[in-house]
Amino acid sequence: MRLGSWNIRGCNDPLKLQEVIDFIGSNKVDVFGILETRIKERKATKFSKKFSKFRVMHNCSVSNGRIWVVWDPRSVTVTNLDVQNQYIHCQVQHHESGAPFQVTFVYAYNDAHIREELWSSLVRLSGLVQNWVVLGDFNVVRDVQERISESAPVLSDILAFNACLLRSGLDDLKAFPSSSANYLPSGVSDHSPCLVTIFEDKRKPTRFSFLNCWIEDPGYLTVVQNAWNIPVRGNAMFQFFAKLKNVRASLTHLHRDKFSSIQLRILEAKRMLDTCQLALQ
Repeated sequence: MRLGSWNIRGCNDPLKLQEVIDFIGSNKVDVFGILETRIKERKATKFSKKFSKFRVMHNCSVSNGRIWVVWDPRSVTVTNLDVQNQYIHCQVQHHESGAPFQVTFVYAYNDAHIREELWSSLVRLSGLVQNWVVLGDFNVVRDVQERISESAPVLSDILAFNACLLRSGLDDLKAFPSSSANYLPSGVSDHSPCLVTIFEDKRKPTRFSFLNCWIEDPGYLTVVQNAWNIPVRGNAMFQFFAKLKNVRASLTHLHRDKFSSIQLRILEAKRMLDTCQLALQ
């Protein structure tokens, strides 16, 4: 199943709202946290109707539309456990696996003193849970190297965040052996959406082998160039690997269309040759 979160920087813009809906649908997300929606409580009912196939909860009553959680009732049952101004804490029951776990969607304040309330809450929650996923926007980094900005992070903020994680026992998805977390291109926001996959059926990755016969195809260079030139947003390393992935996918399609099932193609060509030769007799 898939969880996700995204600081969208306001969902009053129809373009951003549609981008969120498309992201949830295209990535088949079961539970999704939308952060910094800026949806006021008086507009909550109208906004909820935009997610017609989903159930929703929010913390508009204690903040100005900071956090919304939407989920697909066909795949999960979500129970609200605690709603505060910097987080929504809930229990998720995955229908297919039957495994219950708890999720906390976080959107921390910029003010370090107010964030201390969040750190204390996470430590408190850690004593009440077993399988637990915490995701969102903490407005602080774990290490100076994680910051991509001209302004340097405050060391005391980093220390406070790491102390919270240590006391809470939070780390990189250790409770879920088949899991992964990916940060995707930011799109219409200046924050990247996070996509977490758990209970994942681990399959060995298919090996990619370059075949010299592809070079003989007249369209080979065009296929590679078109795939490489597909626009990709993100940092330089992400762009590089995404472009390689696009080229691999395009070459796989080229192989399937023109080079796969060679034996069958030979037999079909021979059959056509036999038919033509018989017609000439």
